[in-house]
Amino acid sequence: MKSNEIHVSSDKKQQDYSPSQRPATRKSLAWAMVREHKFGIFFFSLSYAAVFLPAAIWAFLTVLMLKSTAEGGVLPAQFGVQFLLVLCPLMALSGPGAAGLYRVARNWMRDEPRNPWDIFRSAVKDSWKHGLLLTLFTAFLPLTAYFAWVYFSGYAASPLTTAAIWVFLLINLLWQLMLPCLEVMAVTYNLSFGQMLWNGLYMTLRHPLKSLKTRLLTAVPALIACLFAFAYPGAAWQIAALLAAFYVFYGFGLRQMLFAAHGNALCEAHLNALLPGARVDIGMRSERTVPDNIS
Repeated sequence: MKSNEIHVSSDKKQQDYSPSQRPATRKSLAWAMVREHKFGIFFFSLSYAAVFLPAAIWAFLTVLMLKSTAEGGVLPAQFGVQFLLVLCPLMALSGPGAAGLYRVARNWMRDEPRNPWDIFRSAVKDSWKHGLLLTLFTAFLPLTAYFAWVYFSGYAASPLTTAAIWVFLLINLLWQLMLPCLEVMAVTYNLSFGQMLWNGLYMTLRHPLKSLKTRLLTAVPALIACLFAFAYPGAAWQIAALLAAFYVFYGFGLRQMLFAAHGNALCEAHLNALLPGARVDIGMRSERTVPDNIS
């Protein structure tokens, strides 16, 4: 794992509690922060939706096109490619703003109560490149999987073509599992993008079940909506609208806080623990500073 040239950002905790007043576990810290920021999560979700508004508008237009197709319209050829090709630059455009939101969520889940607007501005200034690359890759990788599926499906079925398709699908799955750690690293450490990928891969493979659990928890609202849509197909579009409203007004904030809690836990355990002077278990009863004489 690469740990050289890593420097913790200069965000400082503004209020100190005695150890006995702090949460004892990461889970209790997360719940405490959700309760403390229950109104902030609402504004965070609206800000998240605003940052990704260009991509959201394109997705909404795509949904309208799909609805017209379901009602008897004709879906354009290569529809999936067109959707993803337009989505990639729109997602990248939202990257710098997303970096600001990543750091706000990271600070909240560390119980570091700074002014959110100050946090947002500093993160956009310091980490806009990494935010851009993260959002671009998040949109681009599904495009590669789609191309792989179309390309290799044109060949006769064989173990080789099947394996090639699965490789691209697994790369996409691995990226989704790495994403919480990558988002925290992007706004916390002075790392190159390659170092971020290496460390994210290392931590995710060290904790695959924890990473999978985090992603599944963030997918629970969508899974519930799919179950209701399956049970009541006539109300599928209304259910989709309710799901979108949930994310815009609260879901994006909850998702990002869960990502931040997971990313903080792994980064503090595997990166901060190697850095003299860095803090570990930030915001918890067991918070400590790594000694200067660490080997």
